[in-house]
Order: sequence, then C-alpha cells, then structure tokens
Amino acid sequence: PLPLGRLQQTYLLVQFTEKQISRTYDVYNSVGLAMDAVCELYEQALKAQTPRVQQITYDCTDLVNFIDRLPDLSCLVRMDNGNFQCFGK
Repeated sequence: PLPLGRLQQTYLLVQFTEKQISRTYDVYNSVGLAMDAVCELYEQALKAQTPRVQQITYDCTDLVNFIDRLPDLSCLVRMDNGNFQCFGK
C-alpha cells in the first residue's frame, strides 16, 4: 500500500498516449499530493473534452476508468531507508 499520510518525495510518472513522447513526470512532497494531481489531470482532461460545460461532475468509477485507459501511471516513492519504491496502477 502507498504511504499516504507522510511527507515523502514522490515522483508521479504518466504516459498519456501510446507514444513514448507523451511521457511526463512531476515531483511532489507526499503521495497524497501526487494522488491529488492525478485527480487534477482527470479534471483537465474532462474540461478539454467538454470546454463549453460550466460544471463537471464525476465519481470514483469515472476516475478509475481514466486511470485504466492511461498506458502508464506509476509513482516512485522515497522510503525511510532512502531508496525508491515503485507503485503502479
């Protein structure tokens, strides 16, 4: 399980399409902040798909489906021993 409540350097790695050039990453101070960023990525995708809609709602199932459709999504989390541990979808 991901250590959600602690401050641990976390790299969020995302690949948006099958093309390797779509790979990107960002660094967060905790796993929780990285997970918030995943939600924000989904919200940005929804806004891009429906630019004229003022208010967008979604549930956990929609978010999970978005994550499942990504070719790659993973986190590298710095553990207490200083090593990184990888967590996938």
